[in-house]
Amino acid sequence: TFSLNMERNQAIFLIIQYLNDLKLEPEVGSVDNLEAATQCLAENFSINTDDINQKEEYALESQTLLELLAAGKTQLGAKSYNEELEELQENKMFQQFLGSVKSKGFFNDTKPGEPEYKARYRRMVTKFKQRMNDSKANSKAAVAAGPTNEEKAEKFKVEGNETLKAKNYDAAVELYSKAIDVCPDGPKSHIYFANRAMARHYLKQHLGAVDDCNAAIERNPAYAKAYTRLGLAQQALNDWSSAVENHKKAVELEPSNKSSAQYLKTAQQKYAAVSPSYAGTPSQPSSTGMAMPPMPPGGMGGMPGMGGNPLMNPQMMAGVQQMMQNNPGMANGMMSSFQQMMQNPAMMQQAM
Repeated sequence: TFSLNMERNQAIFLIIQYLNDLKLEPEVGSVDNLEAATQCLAENFSINTDDINQKEEYALESQTLLELLAAGKTQLGAKSYNEELEELQENKMFQQFLGSVKSKGFFNDTKPGEPEYKARYRRMVTKFKQRMNDSKANSKAAVAAGPTNEEKAEKFKVEGNETLKAKNYDAAVELYSKAIDVCPDGPKSHIYFANRAMARHYLKQHLGAVDDCNAAIERNPAYAKAYTRLGLAQQALNDWSSAVENHKKAVELEPSNKSSAQYLKTAQQKYAAVSPSYAGTPSQPSSTGMAMPPMPPGGMGGMPGMGGNPLMNPQMMAGVQQMMQNNPGMANGMMSSFQQMMQNPAMMQQAM
């Protein structure tokens, strides 16, 4: 005999108890064999299941060997090989791995049911489990390492978006700036710059918004929102020519975006109003409902002899406008004559 530690003695005690219980089962073939097994265990390990002291020391209250086995399997996730195979049949990743292995000829020259096939199949299962364990280990290592700079930047961007919706523009600028600081040239950095541009636009920091939009376009020339926001910032700076061009670019990139199309239309109309030589949109109707012809570059003063023309007197022009409103017929005639005169320098010279 030899001495064992407490856990081993408990295990042997429970095994002998279990074998003694099996003797009472009707399907047991040979009770003599069970008797011999329990006697060998008892003698070799000095275990007596009838001894009161050993019962108090080794027996477990209200728990059998089978109950302990079931609880241990659940706790540890332990499974037999066949139990694992049953679960793997429902695992899509395993089925893909199995298909790949078969396509490479791993099971050639053997058939299901043969010992060699079973041996190879077991090796294949072991390889799959190793890969899965390696993948889990890598995932745990990634979690332990903490979030990447891109993940940190995305978190700041999401917080910035929520803050922007709440109209807390200063805080939004700060959050987008943090995203840019941790990831200035990542795959989504153009979004951080463009979003900060929008927040700065609301704060009337239009020059800063222009810089941010240009930085966004530099990182992703196909990002339509950057052109739209650049156009809006340029509108605020009265740079209508540049605004129109950038809104056009946004529409080219996203033709179905109705907002971009409306921004372009508005910019074109405003540009035409402040720069009559711009031909991007139709002439605006006058108060009489008729389209006024565009003025030549430099205004009327750019034509010979027009500097002192009394027709350019503000009071005279106001009177003419009032007369045209009161008498549309006369207005039509005057407009026709005016258009002919504008197109004929000789007539213009005579009118001076």
